[in-house]
Amino acid sequence: MLNIYLEDKVNVLKSYATSTEYMKTLHIDVYGYVQSVGYRPTVTAIARKLKLTGYIQNNEKERDKVTIIISGEKNVLDKFVNEINIHEDPIDVQSLEVKEIEYKEFKIFKAVRGKFEEEMIERMDLSALYLRGVMSLQKETLSVGKETLSVGKETLSVGKETLSVGKETLSISKEILTLQKETKTEIKGMSTEIKEMHTEIKEMHTEIKGMHTEIKGMHTEIKGMHTEIRDMNNNMTEKFDVMETKYGSIGGSLEKIAKSLELFLSKK
Repeated sequence: MLNIYLEDKVNVLKSYATSTEYMKTLHIDVYGYVQSVGYRPTVTAIARKLKLTGYIQNNEKERDKVTIIISGEKNVLDKFVNEINIHEDPIDVQSLEVKEIEYKEFKIFKAVRGKFEEEMIERMDLSALYLRGVMSLQKETLSVGKETLSVGKETLSVGKETLSVGKETLSISKEILTLQKETKTEIKGMSTEIKEMHTEIKEMHTEIKGMHTEIKGMHTEIKGMHTEIRDMNNNMTEKFDVMETKYGSIGGSLEKIAKSLELFLSKK
């Protein structure tokens, strides 16, 4: 029995040693606008959300500093450090000093409160900050409301102009429709004229074909006349050659007679 008891204790210690290897405790000093601005409850909510344990408290000597002691798994602590670096009015974290210390166990994470009077003053300061924020938001909302009203008036004006343009567009559409009808009628008339012109062109084509046939006939006749003229020319050439041969000898005889006659007359 004693051996079993000792073995169980050893296993518990081993399990604890193994778990603490992944568990860390951090000491974090946060500087900036972090007191009397709701930083402590914000950090408390973040720590509880991440299931971390420890505490946060104001530094009484330094009004721009709070201290956090927190335990948990290393990767979760890294996420926590990132999330508490807040820059949302009125909170403004300017720097973080983080160091690891000896591991400590806590049941929960809580905000350590100071004296009652200080806590009341802090809460009143925080309320005043929130009130100023609300008033500022109201002013911005009022300004946005005025701008929205102005935009509404402009939108109404644009709507009227759009309606006017719509009426003009409708009028133009009616004119276009009328013009389309007139154009359609004109196109129908042009189609009839085109058909008539097509018929006339067909008739002209038939006439041109007839003229082409006549021209072919005339060309044949001209060819025949050309042949006849060529034959006549050949005949005339032959006749002229015969006449030149025939009358050329007669001319020579007449020339001789003329010379003899001149000689006879000169002797007398």
